Amino acid sequence: MPGRSLRFDADTKLIPSFARASATPENTRLFIQDLASRLTNRVQISSDASLSMLARSSATFDSAVDYATVVKAYENDPVGTGNNGKYSPGRVTSIEKTAKIGSPDLESTSTSYVERSNLTIRMSNRPYDSPDERLQQEAGEIYKAAMALNFANYNLCRVHRTLRVTPAMAVLA
Repeated sequence: MPGRSLRFDADTKLIPSFARASATPENTRLFIQDLASRLTNRVQISSDASLSMLARSSATFDSAVDYATVVKAYENDPVGTGNNGKYSPGRVTSIEKTAKIGSPDLESTSTSYVERSNLTIRMSNRPYDSPDERLQQEAGEIYKAAMALNFANYNLCRVHRTLRVTPAMAVLA
């Protein structure tokens, strides 16, 4: 199943860029270029320990980026215990944050916001989230349109409880 890429501003909740593609070096390059084209200030990027993301971020942002990785270790949960056979990751036992480029603020380095947002997106777009590659290709254009509408609504219309404004309004404040 293709992966998802998403960038999320933790302060404003704005999602400036998204993609649904496998994390190949070429797809990562295209995604980071799109993200860089939408941002004007120095940014901090947090991701898992993806070497592809590291190389592309440094080159695309011309080193005007703060980049850190977050690596989580999970407790092994014996299969079939307590989860009725459904998949759920084990409990997090440790989190290692490492500065890779620039001077990232390790206190605010996190992938949790993106992980939660990805879950919300998957749940709200279940009809288009088939594990069958053939169905994904057939629904590709519909899925792209649904995702574009989803993010437009999220950024421009949805008022967040913690912000009391939309993400787009929070950026302008």
